[in-house]
Amino acid sequence: MRVLPVFDSIQTISNQDFDAFVARHQLVADVMSVENNDSMINSYLMLSPDGAFFQNGNDAQGYFKSRPLLSSKVEVALAETGFSAAKFAQRYELVAV
Repeated sequence: MRVLPVFDSIQTISNQDFDAFVARHQLVADVMSVENNDSMINSYLMLSPDGAFFQNGNDAQGYFKSRPLLSSKVEVALAETGFSAAKFAQRYELVAV
């Protein structure tokens, strides 16, 4: 996994550095699951302690957070955070060998 930018820090890994790391480790490619930032953003289901879904925001925006699930329908809460079911499903697609 490539590290996602933290909203209060500008320390990130460049695309070039990430790609170089993946290329250097091709000997173990059969046990690697490579995820760059584009594939991670809006594709994980994360719950906060108060029962709300949340997703990473852009740089200084911090997190996008839904209303707590005790007071909102799941579909509404997921939509409030920008969750992508298609991106989530892509992570679990089988690769033909």
